This record gives sequence, C-alpha cells and structure tokens, in this order.
Amino acid sequence: MIRKSGYQLLALVVLLLWVVPAGADTVEVMADGLSFVPADVTIAVGDSVHWTGIGGFHNVAEVDDAASETYNGGFRSGDVGDVTEFTHTFNTMGNFFYICEPHAPAGMRGTVTVTEQTPTMTPLGVAVMAVLVISAGVVVAVKRLRRAAESGSN
Repeated sequence: MIRKSGYQLLALVVLLLWVVPAGADTVEVMADGLSFVPADVTIAVGDSVHWTGIGGFHNVAEVDDAASETYNGGFRSGDVGDVTEFTHTFNTMGNFFYICEPHAPAGMRGTVTVTEQTPTMTPLGVAVMAVLVISAGVVVAVKRLRRAAESGSN
C-alpha cells in the first residue's frame, strides 16, 4: 500500500513531466529583393530567428518602432555585407521591430512578436498520466467489488 508521502512524490513526478517547456524553435526569415519573407513572425520566449540572404546589400538592425529607420542599439547583424546570415535568440516577451538599414526607406522591415512560452506535456508524461488514470479506475472498481462482496456476505 502506498503511503500519503508516496502519493505526494508521485504527484510531483507527474507535475514535473507535465510542465516541461517546449523546446526552443528557430524561425527562418529570408531577405528577398526589398522584403523580408516572412516579414512578421511570432515566436515564444527562448526561440530564435535566423535571417538568411542578408549578404551583399542587406543587414538586420533592431529599431524602436514600425516607422523608425534608426538602429536602437539592440540586435544587429553588422554592417551591410558583413555576414550572409544572422541568428538572434529572444529571451523577453514583446514586439521587436527590425529593418534593413539601407532599404528601410523602401519598406524593408519586419516585426518579431515574442510571446510567453507554453508548457507542454512530454510523451513520457502522457504515458505516466495514462497509467495513473487507468490505475485509479482499477482501484475504484476493486473497492466497489469488495464492498459488494462484503454486503452480500452479511
């Protein structure tokens, strides 16, 4: 028979298996002509954006708002032509606006919206939960059968 502390430990294990954060993802954005494709992306805290095609005539620079054309000191891939790709990991929620500095006047800009990370249940957590639900059902059924047997023998 499992004691109360055993049930508490089991509940803690199930809780830990249940609320494991989803793994970090990387979203791809490509510089294409005078556009970023897709220009606007939504990711979770801890995810990254990987910009490609920025070599030669493009770069990526964070700005303060959707209309700004001035780098604000945040993330930046470097000067135009420095790199051909750039990755930035977003660790805080919010809206982050970015531009290609030489082409911002032509509308080459985008937004990264960073949302709260949603916990997910791991496959092991799903299996443990299924076993617990089935076990609880069996325990209830056995108790009912014992009561029925005891009341029938009296």
